[in-house]
Amino acid sequence: MTEAENVTKAKDVGKTREETNRNTKENIEKVPVTEEKENAGGNSVIQQHEDTALKTAMAFFADELLPYFGIKGKVAGFAPTEVLRLEVNRFFQDFNLIMEDGSWKHFEFQSKNEGTEGLRRYRSYEALTSYQNNVPVTTYCFPEESVIR
Repeated sequence: MTEAENVTKAKDVGKTREETNRNTKENIEKVPVTEEKENAGGNSVIQQHEDTALKTAMAFFADELLPYFGIKGKVAGFAPTEVLRLEVNRFFQDFNLIMEDGSWKHFEFQSKNEGTEGLRRYRSYEALTSYQNNVPVTTYCFPEESVIR
């Protein structure tokens, strides 16, 4: 690290919260305004900038913002914001046919009437199969007694 970098680093360590906030405000003002475009997730670039600005404001002004929002309490720190829920399920479908047009036909043969709960389960099979294989899927559900006749 050069001497100039050491001096800059030493100055940054002693900054007050007000100085840090002022520098952050100056940096936010330097963010270029872009035309509104959508990203892969469907959010516009402007929405991303707004989200970033609000998160930055909360990071620097949490103590001031809570009373403004009518929320009581004193901030002690910042908690993680990414929540991960990993669940592994294995779904077994009765039968899938690949059609000439590239779509899939999904068949479920019911041994008992599971009602709405069974239909929800089949819909989840359809949605996951379509998503993972990038194909349109149509589900057909047959109660056993109608197949036997």
